[in-house]
Amino acid sequence: MSDTPSAPSALPPADPAELVTLTRFEQAIDAEMVRSLLASAGIPAQLADLNTVNAYGVLGNALGGIRLLVQERDLPEANALLAEYRAGTLALDDEDEAAPAASPAAPDPMPALWHPDWAAAIGMILGPLFPMLLHYQNWCRIGDHAARRRSLIWLLATLSGVLGISAYLLWIARDLHGGMGIFMLLSFPVLVLWYFCAGRRQAQTMLPWHYPRRPMGLAMLLGTLATLAYGFALGPLFDSTVTVSQLVADIAHEDAKNGLPYRIDANTRLIAVSASGNVLTDTIEMQDEALADEAINGFLDANHNQICQDPKMQKLLRQGMINDIQIVDGEHNTVRRYRISAANCHFGNDN
Repeated sequence: MSDTPSAPSALPPADPAELVTLTRFEQAIDAEMVRSLLASAGIPAQLADLNTVNAYGVLGNALGGIRLLVQERDLPEANALLAEYRAGTLALDDEDEAAPAASPAAPDPMPALWHPDWAAAIGMILGPLFPMLLHYQNWCRIGDHAARRRSLIWLLATLSGVLGISAYLLWIARDLHGGMGIFMLLSFPVLVLWYFCAGRRQAQTMLPWHYPRRPMGLAMLLGTLATLAYGFALGPLFDSTVTVSQLVADIAHEDAKNGLPYRIDANTRLIAVSASGNVLTDTIEMQDEALADEAINGFLDANHNQICQDPKMQKLLRQGMINDIQIVDGEHNTVRRYRISAANCHFGNDN
């Protein structure tokens, strides 16, 4: 989307075929100020893509920002005036008005840099660490040591937060699926906060520069691979930090939370679940008519097969979990005990 260029009415309209881009801006107020300065010097100047930036913000700037157009014959004079403005040496009509601050000088020679706004936009997919790292690399190449330090602080603080949340998920919450929700919930606010507090400054600094751009496709690929590697690494790390006893206790807690007693069929119900170390004990109450040996054996066989073929239980049994089944009558007297372990389970995928 592009705007129809506009110019002060006091100046003659420019021939669109002769217009060239003098510079680019991120903020409309800056673009309007420079256009007014040029107009006051008798140089017709026009703005393009103003609505794109106003409508799409970061994405609009990633597409090139607001273009300030002048006629090709006025380009040398306009460049000289723009240089004076940026250097803060331009004399203003109002002596009491402060001269604008000088913009950072472009490095010479100009290094290849990541596009700062594209990095921020892609961060909405890969999270805030990705654009922070690219911005830090840019500041290192530009040579702005103060900005590099600030960028490094943001990067390390965010990395510490990611590691802290990961540690919480692994050792306290023990819930990776819920943890992904936490990451998604926090990523966007952190990205927005960082951009307007720190990242935007780099975008404003680099916008007027003509610099060789590093391939964002490569950065996107590497960022995606790093994100996937981090996600895949959490799984085995989670398994290595959570003991079988903790997992057994979690199962007992989850069953109790779902509500007990739980009716299995007309004559059988689960009345209690408890955990002790790596032993999970299910207490099952059977009505008198179901207490015949044949009925009990049939129930235990079916339960045995169900437990041994359940992927989650298979994993726990292989890790040393024992599932004790305690059959009781209506008076809660023990009638039969049965133990399921890896030793007496035939796993369906075993050779």
